[in-house]
Amino acid sequence: NFYVSLYDTPSPDSLGGYIEAIMLSQAVFTIQDMLGIQFDLLHFNDWQTALGPIYLKEIYRAKNWPLGRRPASIFTTHNLEYQGLFPGVIEIPFDGKLATYLASRSVLDQSNASYNYASGSLAVDIFRLTGLRPELQYGRNNEGMEFWSVYQGGYIGGRHNLMKGAFLYADKVLFVSNGHLRESLTVKRGYGLEGVLGQARDKLLAVPNGICAVRHHPKYLAAL
Repeated sequence: NFYVSLYDTPSPDSLGGYIEAIMLSQAVFTIQDMLGIQFDLLHFNDWQTALGPIYLKEIYRAKNWPLGRRPASIFTTHNLEYQGLFPGVIEIPFDGKLATYLASRSVLDQSNASYNYASGSLAVDIFRLTGLRPELQYGRNNEGMEFWSVYQGGYIGGRHNLMKGAFLYADKVLFVSNGHLRESLTVKRGYGLEGVLGQARDKLLAVPNGICAVRHHPKYLAAL
């Protein structure tokens, strides 16, 4: 049911897409444990792995790391328009086996009026699937992942932003060019995250995506 078709099945903004993001972010920690090793640096990319830097400092901060310290983390964003925005609750068609599993994980939002087996839908409190502190979901500004849950047009309960969390928790945040970095700090191209990025300016870096065609042109390389 997961990773069937990239950016399509499951849909990125669905419960399946959210679970994929959890699995991808957790994978690097599982791999280290299975191999009995520790990486010096963990590199996460885009919202699909944005929970990784958060897990590193929240879930694994007290881990007995083989090197005596936790790995460093960097997070690269390629497109700020895709941030991993999710509401607090996602409704899905009723499925008996899935309902049993979600109930065992305490992620069925029974306070939601749409939680009704007879209606054929389940209301899932998706953030509980992450295993993170609930305060992170509702923390505003630089205190958590809350993202415009209250706005001029209404209210989206529990709305949170995975990429915002990565910006707050990663040791360094990378952009694919100097122009990309500069634009991210503007209202027009920050897409609501320019304030968070502005306050984290000291850990923002630009690493060009690809090579400098002039500098690396064979005509200018003495070795060739």
